[in-house]
Amino acid sequence: MKILKMLFIHAGFIFIIFGISIICIDQVSATIRNYYDDLEKSKEIIKNVDEQYKIFKDGATNVKESIDVVSSSFNFYLDDFENENSKIMKNISNVEEEIEKLNITASALINNCNYDLNNSFMDNQCSSFKINYKNMISSYEEMIKQYNSVIDYYNEYAIKNDKETVDSYTNQLSDNVKEILDKNI
Repeated sequence: MKILKMLFIHAGFIFIIFGISIICIDQVSATIRNYYDDLEKSKEIIKNVDEQYKIFKDGATNVKESIDVVSSSFNFYLDDFENENSKIMKNISNVEEEIEKLNITASALINNCNYDLNNSFMDNQCSSFKINYKNMISSYEEMIKQYNSVIDYYNEYAIKNDKETVDSYTNQLSDNVKEILDKNI
Protein backbone atom coordinates (compact mmCIF):
# COMPACT_ATOMS: atom_id res chain seq x y z
CA MET A 1 0.00 0.00 0.00
CA LYS A 2 2.77 2.35 0.90
CA ILE A 3 4.46 1.55 -2.39
CA LEU A 4 1.24 2.17 -4.28
CA LYS A 5 0.82 5.50 -2.47
CA MET A 6 4.41 6.50 -3.36
CA LEU A 7 3.78 5.42 -6.95
CA PHE A 8 0.72 7.71 -7.16
CA ILE A 9 2.67 10.60 -5.63
CA HIS A 10 5.51 10.13 -8.14
CA ALA A 11 3.02 9.81 -10.99
CA GLY A 12 1.35 13.02 -9.77
CA PHE A 13 4.68 14.86 -9.79
CA ILE A 14 5.43 13.54 -13.26
CA PHE A 15 2.02 14.74 -14.52
CA ILE A 16 2.54 18.15 -12.89
CA ILE A 17 6.01 18.48 -14.42
CA PHE A 18 4.66 17.25 -17.75
CA GLY A 19 1.80 19.78 -17.59
CA ILE A 20 4.13 22.65 -16.71
CA SER A 21 6.44 21.59 -19.54
CA ILE A 22 3.56 21.60 -22.03
CA ILE A 23 2.47 25.07 -20.84
CA CYS A 24 6.05 26.38 -21.16
CA ILE A 25 6.47 24.85 -24.62
CA ASP A 26 3.13 26.39 -25.68
CA GLN A 27 4.20 29.83 -24.42
CA VAL A 28 7.57 29.61 -26.16
CA SER A 29 5.98 28.49 -29.43
CA ALA A 30 3.37 31.30 -29.17
CA THR A 31 6.16 33.84 -28.61
CA ILE A 32 8.08 32.51 -31.60
CA ARG A 33 4.93 32.50 -33.74
CA ASN A 34 4.16 36.12 -32.69
CA TYR A 35 7.73 37.14 -33.49
CA TYR A 36 7.50 35.74 -37.01
CA ASP A 37 4.05 37.24 -37.49
CA ASP A 38 5.42 40.65 -36.44
CA LEU A 39 8.38 40.15 -38.76
CA GLU A 40 6.02 39.42 -41.67
CA LYS A 41 3.87 42.46 -40.83
CA SER A 42 7.01 44.62 -40.66
CA LYS A 43 8.15 43.38 -44.06
CA GLU A 44 4.68 44.09 -45.47
CA ILE A 45 4.68 47.64 -44.05
CA ILE A 46 8.18 48.31 -45.43
CA LYS A 47 7.10 46.95 -48.84
CA ASN A 48 3.98 49.16 -48.78
CA VAL A 49 6.03 52.25 -47.88
CA ASP A 50 8.42 51.52 -50.74
CA GLU A 51 5.60 51.07 -53.28
CA GLN A 52 3.64 54.08 -52.03
CA TYR A 53 6.73 56.28 -51.98
CA LYS A 54 7.47 55.44 -55.62
CA ILE A 55 3.90 56.39 -56.57
CA PHE A 56 4.13 59.58 -54.52
CA LYS A 57 7.51 60.51 -55.97
CA ASP A 58 6.25 60.15 -59.55
CA GLY A 59 3.07 62.07 -58.73
CA ALA A 60 4.98 64.84 -56.96
CA THR A 61 7.20 65.20 -60.03
CA ASN A 62 4.08 65.59 -62.18
CA VAL A 63 2.67 68.19 -59.77
CA LYS A 64 5.92 70.15 -59.85
CA GLU A 65 5.96 70.12 -63.65
CA SER A 66 2.32 71.25 -63.73
CA ILE A 67 3.07 74.07 -61.28
CA ASP A 68 5.99 75.14 -63.48
CA VAL A 69 3.64 75.21 -66.49
CA VAL A 70 1.22 77.47 -64.62
CA SER A 71 3.95 79.74 -63.29
CA SER A 72 5.54 80.12 -66.72
CA SER A 73 2.17 81.11 -68.20
CA PHE A 74 2.06 84.34 -66.18
CA ASN A 75 4.16 86.18 -68.76
CA PHE A 76 1.69 87.94 -71.04
CA TYR A 77 0.39 91.40 -71.78
CA LEU A 78 -2.45 92.56 -69.59
CA ASP A 79 -4.55 93.06 -72.74
CA ASP A 80 -4.43 89.27 -73.20
CA PHE A 81 -5.50 88.45 -69.66
CA GLU A 82 -9.04 87.53 -70.60
CA ASN A 83 -7.78 85.02 -73.19
CA GLU A 84 -4.93 83.69 -71.06
CA ASN A 85 -6.95 83.46 -67.85
CA SER A 86 -9.05 80.49 -69.02
CA LYS A 87 -5.87 78.56 -69.89
CA ILE A 88 -4.33 79.45 -66.55
CA MET A 89 -7.47 78.42 -64.65
CA LYS A 90 -7.55 75.09 -66.49
CA ASN A 91 -3.89 74.47 -65.64
CA ILE A 92 -4.45 75.41 -61.98
CA SER A 93 -7.39 73.02 -61.90
CA ASN A 94 -5.12 70.27 -63.29
CA VAL A 95 -2.58 70.92 -60.53
CA GLU A 96 -5.28 70.68 -57.89
CA GLU A 97 -6.61 67.43 -59.37
CA GLU A 98 -3.12 65.92 -59.35
CA ILE A 99 -2.59 66.94 -55.73
CA GLU A 100 -5.98 65.47 -54.74
CA LYS A 101 -5.19 62.16 -56.49
CA LEU A 102 -1.81 62.07 -54.79
CA ASN A 103 -3.45 62.75 -51.44
CA ILE A 104 -4.73 59.14 -51.26
CA THR A 105 -1.18 57.83 -51.50
CA ALA A 106 0.00 60.47 -49.03
CA SER A 107 -2.59 59.34 -46.47
CA ALA A 108 -1.48 55.72 -46.81
CA LEU A 109 2.15 56.75 -46.46
CA ILE A 110 1.44 58.72 -43.30
CA ASN A 111 -0.34 55.74 -41.77
CA ASN A 112 2.51 53.38 -42.60
CA CYS A 113 5.19 55.88 -41.59
CA ASN A 114 3.69 56.04 -38.09
CA TYR A 115 5.12 52.59 -37.36
CA ASP A 116 8.52 52.65 -35.71
CA LEU A 117 10.25 49.64 -37.25
CA ASN A 118 13.86 50.77 -36.78
CA ASN A 119 14.44 50.40 -40.50
CA SER A 120 16.68 53.11 -41.93
CA PHE A 121 15.45 52.55 -45.51
CA MET A 122 11.84 53.10 -44.48
CA ASP A 123 12.77 56.02 -42.21
CA ASN A 124 14.58 57.73 -45.10
CA GLN A 125 11.64 57.28 -47.45
CA CYS A 126 9.21 58.58 -44.84
CA SER A 127 11.39 61.60 -44.16
CA SER A 128 11.77 62.31 -47.87
CA PHE A 129 8.02 61.97 -48.36
CA LYS A 130 7.26 64.45 -45.57
CA ILE A 131 9.73 67.01 -46.91
CA ASN A 132 8.54 66.60 -50.50
CA TYR A 133 4.88 66.82 -49.51
CA LYS A 134 5.42 70.07 -47.63
CA ASN A 135 7.46 71.46 -50.53
CA MET A 136 4.79 70.44 -53.04
CA ILE A 137 2.03 72.20 -51.08
CA SER A 138 4.28 75.24 -50.52
CA SER A 139 4.93 75.40 -54.27
CA TYR A 140 1.20 75.23 -54.93
CA GLU A 141 0.54 78.04 -52.44
CA GLU A 142 3.34 80.13 -53.97
CA MET A 143 1.82 79.56 -57.43
CA ILE A 144 -1.56 80.80 -56.14
CA LYS A 145 0.13 83.83 -54.57
CA GLN A 146 1.84 84.64 -57.90
CA TYR A 147 -1.42 84.22 -59.76
CA ASN A 148 -3.16 86.57 -57.33
CA SER A 149 -0.40 89.12 -57.93
CA VAL A 150 -1.13 88.88 -61.66
CA ILE A 151 -4.83 89.38 -60.88
CA ASP A 152 -3.98 92.46 -58.79
CA TYR A 153 -1.99 93.95 -61.68
CA TYR A 154 -4.77 93.12 -64.08
CA ASN A 155 -7.40 94.68 -61.81
CA GLU A 156 -5.42 97.92 -61.69
CA TYR A 157 -5.27 97.83 -65.49
CA ALA A 158 -8.99 96.92 -65.73
CA ILE A 159 -10.06 99.83 -63.53
CA LYS A 160 -8.03 102.29 -65.62
CA ASN A 161 -9.45 100.87 -68.86
CA ASP A 162 -13.09 100.38 -67.82
CA LYS A 163 -12.90 96.59 -67.90
CA GLU A 164 -14.36 94.06 -65.51
CA THR A 165 -12.16 93.16 -62.54
CA VAL A 166 -11.40 89.59 -61.43
CA ASP A 167 -11.65 88.17 -57.92
CA SER A 168 -8.56 86.77 -56.27
CA TYR A 169 -8.16 83.01 -56.49
CA THR A 170 -8.57 81.02 -53.30
CA ASN A 171 -7.04 77.70 -52.43
CA GLN A 172 -9.31 75.00 -53.84
CA LEU A 173 -7.65 72.01 -52.18
CA SER A 174 -9.84 69.78 -50.07
CA ASP A 175 -9.77 69.53 -46.30
CA ASN A 176 -8.03 66.15 -46.69
CA VAL A 177 -4.88 67.91 -47.88
CA LYS A 178 -5.05 70.29 -44.94
CA GLU A 179 -5.53 67.33 -42.56
CA ILE A 180 -2.33 65.75 -43.80
CA LEU A 181 -0.43 68.97 -43.23
CA ASP A 182 -1.96 69.23 -39.75
CA LYS A 183 -0.69 65.74 -38.85
CA ASN A 184 2.74 67.30 -38.38
CA ILE A 185 4.34 65.50 -41.25
